[in-house]
Amino acid sequence: MLEDTGAGEVRQGARSTQANPAQEDGPTLDTQDIFSPAPGQLRCEEALVACRTLVEAVPDLLLLVGLDGTVEYLNRAPGFTRDAVLGTSVVDYAPVELQEELRRSLGEIFDGAAPRVRELPAHLPDGTTRWFATHTAPVVREGRVVGATILARDVSDAKRAERALRESEARYRTLVENAPEAIVVLDVDAGHFVDANQNAITLFGLSREALLHSDPVTLSPPTQPDGQPSGSLARERIEAALGGEAPAFDWMHRTATGADVHCEVRLVRLPASDRRLVRGSLTDVTRQRQFDEHLRRWQRVEAVGQFASGIAHEFNNLLLVIGPSVDRLIEELAEAPALRLEAGWIKSAVERGTVLTNRLLAFSRREQSTHAEADLDTVMRDSTGLLGRLLSNGVRLVARLDAAGAVVACDRYELEQVLMNLVLNARDAMPAGGVVTVETSRIRNRFPREALNKPTPGPVVRLRVADTGVGMDDATRDRVFDAFFTTKPEGRGTGLGLSIASEIVRRAGGWLEVSSQVGVGSTFDVYLPEVRG
Repeated sequence: MLEDTGAGEVRQGARSTQANPAQEDGPTLDTQDIFSPAPGQLRCEEALVACRTLVEAVPDLLLLVGLDGTVEYLNRAPGFTRDAVLGTSVVDYAPVELQEELRRSLGEIFDGAAPRVRELPAHLPDGTTRWFATHTAPVVREGRVVGATILARDVSDAKRAERALRESEARYRTLVENAPEAIVVLDVDAGHFVDANQNAITLFGLSREALLHSDPVTLSPPTQPDGQPSGSLARERIEAALGGEAPAFDWMHRTATGADVHCEVRLVRLPASDRRLVRGSLTDVTRQRQFDEHLRRWQRVEAVGQFASGIAHEFNNLLLVIGPSVDRLIEELAEAPALRLEAGWIKSAVERGTVLTNRLLAFSRREQSTHAEADLDTVMRDSTGLLGRLLSNGVRLVARLDAAGAVVACDRYELEQVLMNLVLNARDAMPAGGVVTVETSRIRNRFPREALNKPTPGPVVRLRVADTGVGMDDATRDRVFDAFFTTKPEGRGTGLGLSIASEIVRRAGGWLEVSSQVGVGSTFDVYLPEVRG
């Protein structure tokens, strides 16, 4: 066993000599071969002192251990006291769970295994624990392993930095994955996303792999709602983020199913030494925008009410003049039956106009008709005569009534108004002529999606008005019930008829559906709960 006495003296076993190669019993290195006595070169003793000085100056730990793992030598590295370490087992400084593995590793070195490099924690004599990168190699003398050298570099600070980096990355990943918005990271130079959280995967309906091979433009429609091309507009916003800005804007994205999603987007450049990275935060505001649009529609309906109220008052004043005049006219035409019949039609129209003005006033005040009931088929049958007079040449009215005895909770004059608005709308959609079909029927348990939670859905009556006109595209169909929305030329429509019809049906507890195809025609279905008892 080798033991350092601290003065350039090496003791082997119990025998002590000066460190002289000529007297050493089998030294590891033959210093007489290394240092020749030629003039100008160090003597052997001086060379050993120089080597010892060099070893002591090394900032890393250098240990010599015997075959039993006992520390035989330790340089003067900070953090260790020579007297406290010499004679102790190097294995004892490792954590308990690693000691057996370290003992086995030293045994393999002593058996001739190649030098081994690894990182290990060590409990120091001062009570602290530090990490060391170790290099262990055998000490061979005369072809026989007599111990091992362990060169250990303190990497505790690097370990702490590495752990702090891992924790920081874990915190960042946790923040990103649990963020309420969808988050993507774009590598601008590579031209695709390099990171995304689960919300982004859910938003676009893509797998993570597919999303990371995409970019903002491929996940957008060709143009944005304002008509600008998505490609050039996206590049402009990304360049703004690269320039240090944090642009926030509305953006229409497109999912894997082809659905458009309205998003609020915020961009910011991420720090990176070798890449240009931009993080995008996307919040799906489609429902919010739909709610805003729905609110605007109802605000327009409120405006309709105010508008209708003013018109109703003025119109009612006109009817107060027309009504008595028609009565006198009928009396004067007692001898002219044909003219008297025409005057009767005028009187009937005046009476209907009076009821209509009252309904408009109730509509403007958002009054609900109380205890109003009407037989659907009877109202439709009574209205077809007047409707026939309103249709232009080339437009034919066909009635198929199959809801005999069906009573609905709606005022008959409101039902007539709904029917009139739908039929006149169909007439205007057939400038070259066609057929308007009015159908009534009973339908069992037919409720829209939002009404499926009703406890006991009952029978429903359907009023269908179909035409063979020009039809509507999707954008027009989605807005057909909006107040003041019309596709008719200026002066030929106010855009109020269908919105008023929709409101009347809603107040009666029903709903209105529309289907249409360009060049084929449109079908409006009015569903009303049937009154029983």
